[in-house]
Amino acid sequence: MKTGTWSVGNEPGFTLAELLLVLLIISLLMAMVVPPLQLDVVDNAKLRRSQQEIVAGLRISRSKAINTREEVMLAINPADGRMRITGEQRKLHIPDDVTLTMNTAPFEELPENEGAIRFYPDGSSTGMELVFEQDQRVSRISVDELTGRVSSFDE
Repeated sequence: MKTGTWSVGNEPGFTLAELLLVLLIISLLMAMVVPPLQLDVVDNAKLRRSQQEIVAGLRISRSKAINTREEVMLAINPADGRMRITGEQRKLHIPDDVTLTMNTAPFEELPENEGAIRFYPDGSSTGMELVFEQDQRVSRISVDELTGRVSSFDE
């Protein structure tokens, strides 16, 4: 049987001080990187919320037109964040850093920079396209004239 001698301090590895220094450097880097990422996630969530509110309003308007067998108009005013559906008014939550552009039928352009869309009892509409721009992101909501179908997609 062979016996060996052990010497303290000659083993390969890292000292506790070296490990703590590496952890400190990693945590400092994370502190600088994570806050901008969190802000981006929050901004993106706010944009998605405003888009979902408008999509819901469009779908409600179409359903209301079909169910009541009457024309239903939805008007959006991006300047003051209002959305009006025939007979009711809702507040939109459009983030300040989002630019909303509306493309509607010329006869649906209302005063005060409002744009509108009409849904008919058969489910068709006058058509509309909404373009949301935030930083480098662009997304669209479109309503088909013939079917009244609402589509939302990112570019």
